[in-house]
This record gives sequence, C-alpha cells and structure tokens, in this order.
Amino acid sequence: FCFCFFILFIHVLNSSVVNDVIFDTDMGYDDCLAISLMYSSMILPDNVYDNNFNVYLIGTVFGDESLDGGTRTALGMTQSVSPKNQFDQIPQITKGSNNSLPGGAHFPFETQDLLNIEYLLPKPITLTPTVNNASVVYNIIANKYSDKLFKLIAIGPLTNIAKTITVPGSNFVNIIDEVVIMGGAINVLGNVPPYFKAEYNFWGDPLAANITIASGMDIILFPLDICYQATCSVAYYNEYINSSLINEDYAKFMNSSIYSICIEYKEKIMYDVLTSAYLLDPSIVTEIQEMNVLVETQGNAAGQIYVDNDNGVPIRVATKLDKNKFTSLLQLALNQT
Repeated sequence: FCFCFFILFIHVLNSSVVNDVIFDTDMGYDDCLAISLMYSSMILPDNVYDNNFNVYLIGTVFGDESLDGGTRTALGMTQSVSPKNQFDQIPQITKGSNNSLPGGAHFPFETQDLLNIEYLLPKPITLTPTVNNASVVYNIIANKYSDKLFKLIAIGPLTNIAKTITVPGSNFVNIIDEVVIMGGAINVLGNVPPYFKAEYNFWGDPLAANITIASGMDIILFPLDICYQATCSVAYYNEYINSSLINEDYAKFMNSSIYSICIEYKEKIMYDVLTSAYLLDPSIVTEIQEMNVLVETQGNAAGQIYVDNDNGVPIRVATKLDKNKFTSLLQLALNQT
C-alpha cells in the first residue's frame, strides 16, 4: 500500500509540473491553431491533458504572414484570451526577422494577413511587443533564467533561432530542454516549386535551418512525411468541429483557424498544430526514428534535409501519427468549453 501511494504521489507531482514554452512562428492559420491549442492548456483544468504548459513568449518571423501582420495577430490573440482568463503571466510577444540569413529565399512568394480571423482580434490592439528584436529577447531570457528550462516550438523559418545561437557567448541552447520543429521533408517531395526539394520553412532560410539542426539542442522534427497524415476536410469540420456553443476565446481562434484550413482550402494539411499536440499528448506519435541529417544550403536543392549517416547530425524524427488520437485532442480542447 505504501509503495502504491508513493507511486501515486510521484505521479501527482509530475502531473502538476508546468513547462514554459517559447513559440517561434510565422503565424499562418495552422500556427494560430497551434498557439490557441497551447493556450487551452493554460485555461482548462490540469487533468485535461497529459502535460501542462505555459506560453511564456511568442517570437514572430517572416513567412506565411507578413511580419507586421503576424505580429499583430499574435498580439491580438493574446490580448483577447489573457485578460478574461487571467493568465498568471501574459505571454510576451517580440517581433523577429523580416528576411533570411544571406543566401536564403528572401521570400519571393506573396504573403498575406489572416483576414479570416481579423474579426476575432480586439479593436484596438493595445498590447505591444516586448522588443522588436526576437534574437535579443531570446538571449536576454537565456541570461536571466540560466537555471531554467524551456520547450521551444519552431513553426516558421528558423532565422530568429539561428541569429540567437550564433551571438558570441549565447547561453540560449543551454536553457532549451527540447526543440519541436515543423520543417523538412525526408522521404516525400518538398512543397516548394519548381524543384520540390525543400519544405517551405526550411526553404525560407536554409542556412538558419542548418545552423539550428547542428546546434546540439535536443530536436524532434515533424517533417512533411508525418504532416501529410494529419489532413482536415470540409466533412471533418462540419461533423466534428463547427460549433455555435464555443464560449472561450482560445476556442474561437481554434475554430476559426480550423475553418480557414478546411473550408478555404477544401482539404488541408494541419502542419504546425502537430507540434503543440505532441507536447500535450506525446502518444499521438506512434513512431520516432533517430536519423543523422544535414540541410542543403545552396543551389536548387537549398532547404532540402537529407540523411547522411557519416556526417549528419543526430536528431529525432516523428514518422507515424495516430490520427484518431490527434483529432480527438482537438475535439477535447473545443468540447471543454
């Protein structure tokens, strides 16, 4: 009996631990869904998810949205959700890089602001960025909290992170317990024309991707391979998600983001949300492989990640998804409202 009680006591202690999370994001629809899903962990009872998290900081970067538009969306989402629910600590927002490191894409593709969730943003948005330089903020945090560990979710081009860790004397890698990255394509084609070698985030800044992968941080990668297992259709939205009963602001952003993903694109991959879902419930991933990888930084294949058993950097790669568990997690977050 005493032994069983001890085990239960340890379980309760572990389940009460709240992990601080840093998001580095280009604030596309799926980024909004990933962040609002993680916000639900700050609002719902502690026993809803396997793990509990506190969104400490959001750093924005160029990519799916314009940098200014993405920063505005992050500020508006946070302002909408935090006062009503009285977060213990309102997440900081910092504006990051507007262009890649030398040799990157410099984003020739047109980006757009997320007009489909604009109606949810407060007017006016009074929350302001902490500092308009994400890499500076990241290093300030690393120096201030040198004895603390953070989870890092990277769901855009990795420019902010590469700039941070290449500052002489940076302590950032030492405060990161785990990096969860959506990026790359291992055994499937990339999604950037005309060569389809690279995935969008890694293509946006190949050098930054290579620097981050080689940083020595504990990385788990969610490449296109596993993302393609997380599709969302109009039928799925209409049957499981659409609801007029949602009364929490985080859930309104989740619902609107899923609507934009499913309806506007007819059927869409829910890329970035896998990162938050994995941290909340790691069992959604049923297979993780150790791989030695490198990122091509030049030429037509710039941004392509490939396996190199002799010279590559060892990382973990999520390869198989339990889609039923994944979709159930989204429904759980919404149904709790």
